[in-house]
Amino acid sequence: VGARRHTGDITRMQFPSEFEWISPSGRGLLTSYLADHYVAGWDIERAGNLDAAIQAAYTQFSSLRQVAATRNVLLPVGHDHNLPSRFCTAVCREWNARYTWPRFVVGLPREFFAAVRGDARRRGVTISTQTRDMNPVYTGKDVSYIDTKQAQRAAETAVLDAERAATLASLLGARYPHEALDKAWRLLVYGAHHDAITGTDRKSVV
Repeated sequence: VGARRHTGDITRMQFPSEFEWISPSGRGLLTSYLADHYVAGWDIERAGNLDAAIQAAYTQFSSLRQVAATRNVLLPVGHDHNLPSRFCTAVCREWNARYTWPRFVVGLPREFFAAVRGDARRRGVTISTQTRDMNPVYTGKDVSYIDTKQAQRAAETAVLDAERAATLASLLGARYPHEALDKAWRLLVYGAHHDAITGTDRKSVV
């Protein structure tokens, strides 16, 4: 849920929001953790008018800049399921017409990370490298509990093998274990949900 919403402190992580994650293969990837969750920009959408949306955007910027690795700050816009942003482009246009800094820019992730690389290079900023599991400070399906994901996959493979073995056994006269396989798949499918596989779902099957 992000450092702020999980701990109450946006500066709780020991490194900036932009960092290089080193994979088990040794290859690196410039990425970012969402310090105020991926719904940080939702306050902009809940604003009643453009001026309120502008204020919400600046408030988010002021908060997120505390943990940014460079002068570039990533402000996500949107939520799980919603229509395209009402105020996103309007905030950029109106703010940039009024002020010279900071500049709000609508862009793709690759454009943001290119700007981070460029600013870090120009200002001599060293990007932190990390290999750690981001949980428990930042829980989420993409960043935590690799062991449970591997165990989930191993269990799925075992049940697939059991189905094949049971099919062959049934051809030789044995009773096919419908109930046991049905229960196994129900538990696995439930556990495979993207918020359950990480252990962040309080109703996860143990």
